[in-house]
Amino acid sequence: MEPSIQFDCWAKDEAAKNGPIGAREVYRALYGVLQGIQNQAVTVDGSDYLILSAIEEVQGQDLQDMSIPGYYRVLTFFKFIIRAE
Repeated sequence: MEPSIQFDCWAKDEAAKNGPIGAREVYRALYGVLQGIQNQAVTVDGSDYLILSAIEEVQGQDLQDMSIPGYYRVLTFFKFIIRAE
């Protein structure tokens, strides 16, 4: 199974400016955790899986949500290769 998963990283500020963490910083933290994962065992609802790899497919895109004024997000997609154990 090789799903592609969309992640939306939200924050009130576009970038950290001596205040709250911005959407880009949230994205960087997500990227740091996911990019390059290899052979990571996980259990979901009692079933065991092995994440063989996680690779960013689409580099983070900065967006402003028009329906929620003042909030920003960074949109990215990661491809996961997962095997059921």
